[in-house]
Amino acid sequence: MTRTRVLRYRQMTVRCTWCRAAAGELCTNQRGDKQRRDGVHEARIHTWVISKSTCPTCTATPGKPCIGADRLPAKAPHTARTTLAHDTQDPP
Repeated sequence: MTRTRVLRYRQMTVRCTWCRAAAGELCTNQRGDKQRRDGVHEARIHTWVISKSTCPTCTATPGKPCIGADRLPAKAPHTARTTLAHDTQDPP
């Protein structure tokens, strides 16, 4: 029988680009010696959103960053994409 690990936050399915926490592990402080227990880093949320959904604003496909008004990659996903990712993904 295979056991599926229950993650505290859905965003833990991807690696954190800020603290380098592996997929499935909690985010840590900058030194990597203390786990965050109240959420994950914003960078990890952005990575998760980008990996899971297509942007309804700029039509960026999963895995591709959103495109800003200047036609360059945006620093963060569009709000509509973030909302869509949270609404359509299974709960943790």
